[in-house]
Amino acid sequence: MKNLKMMWEMSKLVKPLWGYMLLAVIAGVSGFLCAILIPFWIILGIHNHSFWLIAIGSALLRGVLRYLEQACNHYIAFKLLALIRDQIFEKLCELAPAKLDNKNSGDLVYMITNDIEALEVFYAHTISPILIALITSVIMLLIIGHYSLMIALITLISYLMIGVIIPIIINHYGEKIGDKVKADSSKLSNTILEVFSNLNIVKMFNQHDYYLKKIIDNTHLLNDNQAKLKSLEGLSVALSNTTIIITGFILIALLPQLHLKMLSMIILVVLVMSSFGPVVAISNLSNNLLITFASARRVLKLLKEKPIKEDICNNVEINIDCIETKDLSFAYPQSKKRVLENININFEKGCLYGIKGASGCGKSTLLKLLMQFYPVNNKEIFFDKIDINNLDTNLLRKKIGLVNQETYLFNQTIRDNIKLANLEASDEEMIVACQKANIHDFIMKLDKGYDTLVTTLSSGERQRIGLARAFISKASMILLDEPTSNLDILNEASILNNLSCKENELMILVSHRYSTLQSCDYIWEMKDGYCQKI
Repeated sequence: MKNLKMMWEMSKLVKPLWGYMLLAVIAGVSGFLCAILIPFWIILGIHNHSFWLIAIGSALLRGVLRYLEQACNHYIAFKLLALIRDQIFEKLCELAPAKLDNKNSGDLVYMITNDIEALEVFYAHTISPILIALITSVIMLLIIGHYSLMIALITLISYLMIGVIIPIIINHYGEKIGDKVKADSSKLSNTILEVFSNLNIVKMFNQHDYYLKKIIDNTHLLNDNQAKLKSLEGLSVALSNTTIIITGFILIALLPQLHLKMLSMIILVVLVMSSFGPVVAISNLSNNLLITFASARRVLKLLKEKPIKEDICNNVEINIDCIETKDLSFAYPQSKKRVLENININFEKGCLYGIKGASGCGKSTLLKLLMQFYPVNNKEIFFDKIDINNLDTNLLRKKIGLVNQETYLFNQTIRDNIKLANLEASDEEMIVACQKANIHDFIMKLDKGYDTLVTTLSSGERQRIGLARAFISKASMILLDEPTSNLDILNEASILNNLSCKENELMILVSHRYSTLQSCDYIWEMKDGYCQKI
């Protein structure tokens, strides 16, 4: 029942493309009828050769209709896969960053690629074939019933056995195996991604054999479960073929009792034995659907996830003249231990504030709360005396520039990465930002200057580009989380000397080193979740 419910949820996405689905079903039903009736026309052609032309025409028309059916189905599938990818991307944006902190990146990559691709089987080879099988079977039962109601009943039982009962049996025994295959595939994908991302560490500690064995073990586990699925596929085919053969024997045994003419008996046998194509197609899908349903469960589970912090959309905008925290306390959802305890700090524009503390004391957590990444209680954080829970999330974040300790750069040019924070910025504004981040002179020494790809940059150079990206933004508040952790002393000193707030800016610098905060106007120290001014 849960698979039927899931199929219904997935089928609802086809609604905007119902016209293509209707065309696919009409083409599919017509095509199968053409194929099924070919032997019928051939038999009639023995007495009247003009029926041979109808048989040849049916064969040619079958090919055209089959092509039309597949073209419509795949058009629907690819359109819907693109739609689902958009929904997944929007959901990830909605969940980020708080809900994604504990999610495996390799698993997410596998879901966006392989899991969504697996849904193609459902949209291209499941929905219309089920409808086609249902309609075609009803038509054939009416034709067969014209000759014998008893044979029509036996044929109906065979249809149900092949198209319903066998798939249910296969699904019952294979559902958990299908889930294991997807889990094993995701695990293998994540292991490979993890190793490739850290090859330098693997090489440094000479752990090639260890990780190679890990990949091989995961591969063997995946292969074992895939072999079990193949066994179920073989069982499905064997049961379907056995059902058809038994139906044939029963039909032949009952023919003498029907008192039909020889020609009618031959036609009846041909019609029954050639009518199983649509339901066999459904039965053969049962094994592939084990993988598809496993992927669908993972995708639908992600789409139904709720973010830890819901975005606020009320168009309430501020200038960030001042920020105040009142008895701010916070614990991460997955932990009961409080990271912040009764924090009371005031920030005003035009000043550079420093927050000092050891790793894990809550410095970065405070910045995340100011960015509305995690929920806070009412009346604990105020922007311009307005509760943060009453501010529009997107409008607030547009006014804040955040520089994390680890800077991520897209595989594009330096220019593209810097202007990502302000696409309308001029080259002059970009140069000023880079000079403030002490990276301009380095960039100009590169062969392609600002058009150089970032793939060869060091961690310190990446961090300075991240700083330039924050400086070029039109944010009225800049949050710097350990912005110089990867820099040498000279570069750090140069950047810190350049850190100065304009009258309409507010800047918060977080560091575990007191020397880094010397240029700050005010400094607070955090320890064990508490904070005091120094």
